[in-house]
Amino acid sequence: INNNNYKSSAEPVMKRADIILASKDISQDELIKLLEEDILKKNVKKLLKEQAIGGKISCSNARKIAQEVNMSYKEIGNLADKLKIKITNCELGCF
Repeated sequence: INNNNYKSSAEPVMKRADIILASKDISQDELIKLLEEDILKKNVKKLLKEQAIGGKISCSNARKIAQEVNMSYKEIGNLADKLKIKITNCELGCF
């Protein structure tokens, strides 16, 4: 959960945490959805890392991952950027 209402000293711990619960009102369904999205992103990051060779992944492999996990090309591109993985041999200009 993105929440800027925390002390800066908490940031190192938050980066290591699997779950961060905010104090705002959130329904159980919303919480489950957020947790599922987080798990999906972690799995996609793992896939990107596994398929990246020398910090690079081909456009076709990145698009294949996006289709397999039902994520947009933009979301995959953003995750690759966060991991400092470059998408190469771009065929459609998706990333």
